[in-house]
Amino acid sequence: MREILANTNDASKPLSEQQFYELMLLDPEPDVSNVCRVRQAHVHWDEQVAGMVWDRVDWEEFATLEQARGRYERRRQAFG
Repeated sequence: MREILANTNDASKPLSEQQFYELMLLDPEPDVSNVCRVRQAHVHWDEQVAGMVWDRVDWEEFATLEQARGRYERRRQAFG
């Protein structure tokens, strides 16, 4: 599951003045690891590349998919 969430009160602002976050829920990879991961990354507009740039990546690992889904939903709700 992957979502891009905007953290702004004014959607009419230029992209360069808005804050975005990518939120991902990754299932376990049986051949690599048995953990589920939740990833949150800050995303901002960069004029030099004329596109979005991901930074400030935060990973969390959970023993079960249920725990990871719970954390995903709590992070999602924090965006309103």
